[in-house]
Amino acid sequence: MDSLEELTKCLPPLFSMWPAPYGFAGAIDEKDRSLVKPILHNVHGDFSTGEPFRWEGGQVPDMERLRRDADVRIVLAQLLQNEEETMGYLVSGMHEWSLREQERFEEEAMFLSAALNTVIGNRRLEEANNAILRMAEHDYLTGLYNRRGFLRELERRLKLQENQDQILTLFAMDMDRLKMINDVYGHAEGDTAIQHLANALLAKTEGKGICARYGGDEFAFAMIGDRSYVPEVDIIREGIEKTAREMCGPKEYLIGASLGACSCAVTELQSLDQILAEADYALYADKSRRKGRRREDRER
Repeated sequence: MDSLEELTKCLPPLFSMWPAPYGFAGAIDEKDRSLVKPILHNVHGDFSTGEPFRWEGGQVPDMERLRRDADVRIVLAQLLQNEEETMGYLVSGMHEWSLREQERFEEEAMFLSAALNTVIGNRRLEEANNAILRMAEHDYLTGLYNRRGFLRELERRLKLQENQDQILTLFAMDMDRLKMINDVYGHAEGDTAIQHLANALLAKTEGKGICARYGGDEFAFAMIGDRSYVPEVDIIREGIEKTAREMCGPKEYLIGASLGACSCAVTELQSLDQILAEADYALYADKSRRKGRRREDRER
């Protein structure tokens, strides 16, 4: 188990074997330690769940009801701990005290401590593994996918049944003049410009696309929809540039990009490598065309 919800579902049948007029166990929230999450609540054999609560008003959510319960004359409480931290606590209300009742209560506390420790440890391990996986599949500077993560996520989405009658458009993009920004203004400024371009790319795709930074000034993104986006490539590029410049604010340089695209029906896709190569070819054609246009403008 790696969630308190799963643990909570398993406890009633176990604790029904050790009946008591009242029983409560709470797990302390790791992010807000004044908050308690109920994992066990037993009132005369009636097991229920409840909402998290703050324990300033009492260690159990129904303290006043417990005080009025004629069958509860003795209340035992114990922290649920491992070697490093307090994870929660257990409260048991009974009518008569005996050595066996105390032993049973201590057994319950030991069991819950072990269970909580396992659940918390499993969750933390899963979170650590997810963090490692994210680092392995995402670019550290921009938070976009890297090449590995991009291809993996794209392949996953292409297999979805809902996308089988759709069209894939894959874009290859280079940032313009990054070397100049690095040389003149420093690599820190270059990194900032890259981040603005990445954020503009995310904004333009509105969360519908899969965006990646391959490294350096190279980006890629894919969109799956009911049409090809190739005819809109100039509009998309201009929109990305405009958004990036607005994010960047007044600078002595302008953030620019070259963009190429290729599309095909999802069901007709033979190879991602092939469509990537075609998008790259379109990118370099766009770069050459725009360089030629800038040269003509200077000559005029």
